[in-house]
Amino acid sequence: MIKYRVGNLTCSNCASKIEKAVSNLPDVKGASINLMGESIHIDTEHDSSELLSNVQNIADSIEPGTTITKIDDEHVHQDDERPLWFDLGISLLLFIMGLGNIFGLGTYFYVAAFLLSGYRVILKAFKNIIRLDFFDENFLMTIATFGALAIGETMEAAAVMVFYMIGETLQHSAVHQSKKNILGLIDNTTSPVTLTDGTAIDPRLIKIGQVIRVVSGEKIQLDGVVVSGESYLDTKALTGESVHRKAEVGQQVFASMINHEGTLDISVSEVYDNSVMSKMIETLQNAPAKKAKTEKMITRFSRIYTPIVVALAAIIAFVFPLIFTDVSSTTWIHRSLIFLVASCPCALVVSVPLSYFAGLGKASKEQILVKAASHFEEALNIKNIYFDKTGTITKGNFTVTHQTNSRALYLAALLEQYSKHPIALAILEANQKPLVDTITRFREISGQGLAGIIEGKTIYVGNEKLMMNQNIDYTENTNIGSIVYVALDNEFIGSIVIADEIKETSASAISNLSQNYTLSILSGDNENFVSRISNTVGITSYHASLYPEDKLNIVKQDKEPKMVIGDGINDALVLQEADLGVAMGQLGSDIAIETADIVLANDDLQQLDTFFKISKKTHHIVIQNITLALVVKSIVLLLGTLGLTNMIVAVFADVGVTLLAVLNALRTMR
Repeated sequence: MIKYRVGNLTCSNCASKIEKAVSNLPDVKGASINLMGESIHIDTEHDSSELLSNVQNIADSIEPGTTITKIDDEHVHQDDERPLWFDLGISLLLFIMGLGNIFGLGTYFYVAAFLLSGYRVILKAFKNIIRLDFFDENFLMTIATFGALAIGETMEAAAVMVFYMIGETLQHSAVHQSKKNILGLIDNTTSPVTLTDGTAIDPRLIKIGQVIRVVSGEKIQLDGVVVSGESYLDTKALTGESVHRKAEVGQQVFASMINHEGTLDISVSEVYDNSVMSKMIETLQNAPAKKAKTEKMITRFSRIYTPIVVALAAIIAFVFPLIFTDVSSTTWIHRSLIFLVASCPCALVVSVPLSYFAGLGKASKEQILVKAASHFEEALNIKNIYFDKTGTITKGNFTVTHQTNSRALYLAALLEQYSKHPIALAILEANQKPLVDTITRFREISGQGLAGIIEGKTIYVGNEKLMMNQNIDYTENTNIGSIVYVALDNEFIGSIVIADEIKETSASAISNLSQNYTLSILSGDNENFVSRISNTVGITSYHASLYPEDKLNIVKQDKEPKMVIGDGINDALVLQEADLGVAMGQLGSDIAIETADIVLANDDLQQLDTFFKISKKTHHIVIQNITLALVVKSIVLLLGTLGLTNMIVAVFADVGVTLLAVLNALRTMR
């Protein structure tokens, strides 16, 4: 598979033609252009300068100005919009001068405006005619405008090309802005890593064997082996639950783990290009290529529609004069030109893909990675939504949720200051009193807790087993979470509850979603804890103590269109089974992110409601544009054939409707 960079190409119809022509080259099995990723993938085993030259020649013949180059760096080529805007500005000025008949040279100004705004269209049309592939908007525009010039309608010919260029420029600008939004989000998913000498470097440039440094609170971005340091790692992204494990020298660590405490030096064992994050970025770049059903329908429609309208225009120009002899041949030719201009499918061909492209751009701007345009349509059918709990509804980290008294918390903190365990960190964070460093004979009692002596008295901090083994009469705490009991010598002081904390936005997000969807929680945690979380956020249905296969069976049995939201490896199966799978982007496991159709980059469930709103808005705009184009064109085609309208109205039916459709599509990005 060969990959080349494609620059200055925004026309999806032209991209399809280039793909088809490249696929017909010798030794080429197929080709696919990714407009957003600005690349072409060619299925061939023969990479050569001749192949590159042939692809460039094909691109030149179909879309002049398109550049095909080898990929020699990681930077994405950005289209240059200045030539289009410059040509458009001069063309509009010339057209206005023609309207004012400045110096009595109105016709010449019209011709100049026509040539400057239309030379790209004319060039494409003639190149396509030579290739015997000319049933497209360029062919229709060229025939209609040259015909208008031939019968003396200079102003109308110029108007067609100038207004067509306005639509093309706006389309180009909209695509450019959507690309910036999507590529900007891609850039945000990749943060620099730090080498042991303090140098910050792009993780895509790191080689196997290089040593990176990960400090407390950082996410590990590359797989590797610890060569220095010791810490506890948050493995929630891998396990799906709040499980922390100790990392020490010689231990394998994986991308997506969070370094909870201390500094680790890690020898990289896997390059970034082989990582799931890299695959996710490539998938996102290919999103516009995965067309929605409506978009595919319009593409098929335009291929059939264009030859038919050309044939009908020919009938009006050459057959009707023989039948309706009371009208002159010139009049019928003029009507056929009006028919051609009005029938041009630009409004459909341009606005429908642009609407979905704008939707992808808007979603990216809202930190939502949508991997295919088709997911916007699929979202419209969703009835049921299933949530994983840990890391999705909850934060996935420990925090003190209850304490019987501040003395118990303080005594526990005196011992926990010597530990790096996540429970210890939660207690230390909750304690507000200054700690003294006078503990002696500190020891860890395996499977039970900690003990130490202060001022001649022994502090015990641990679970109920520790209390029983020390014959301490304690009061059982029945709250949900991990319970830490505290005693001083044989006196029970109190208890502390440490549990996973619900995200601040979960309840409001779920409240919004519950108005339109049936919600349920799927969790591996015990029923008491899941029940408390469910009641707190307002979800009435839940399933607890589930293994991954149990989650999969529940989702499989649901025959309604459903969405699943999760973040761990144990969620990957159900994400794949769902009609739409949604993963958390910051703390989600790599396999969950790769499997999911949508990634919430900020781990905020409120983004789900935003995604559904963007989907609905995109769909409504697509339907509006299709309806507008078909209704207006049908009316003008009929009036034009009957001689009840002129070329200016036909220009509106084509370019005017296209402009309205493009502007309507851009509303998605607001």
